[in-house]
Amino acid sequence: VVSNNGFRCLKKLNFVHWTNLMFLEGAMPMLERLEFQIIVHEVKTASGFGCPLDLGIRHLYALRNLAVNIYCECARVEEVEALEAAIQAAVSMLPNSPTPTLRRFREPEMLADDAEQ
Repeated sequence: VVSNNGFRCLKKLNFVHWTNLMFLEGAMPMLERLEFQIIVHEVKTASGFGCPLDLGIRHLYALRNLAVNIYCECARVEEVEALEAAIQAAVSMLPNSPTPTLRRFREPEMLADDAEQ
């Protein structure tokens, strides 16, 4: 979780480890470029996907460029699509209207939509 107290002047962040980030309101107010990796199965486990998924990307007001590497193993297609839709929706609220680059990794290891986890 990135709070509103840290990284006040950071303009570019490339987080290279597979993790799940969340940005609170006021976090990194000058951030223009962000790339990070996210594990769909862990996001689903943490949030349950029952409520609207909110990574806090909508709080990154200066963002101009976003790349998200999506780790799909052990996730269902609908969960990956829900995550992508949540990212797209969050980005659409930003003033600079960045177009996110969403890349899927380990897509062949996704579970069928009817598979149990």
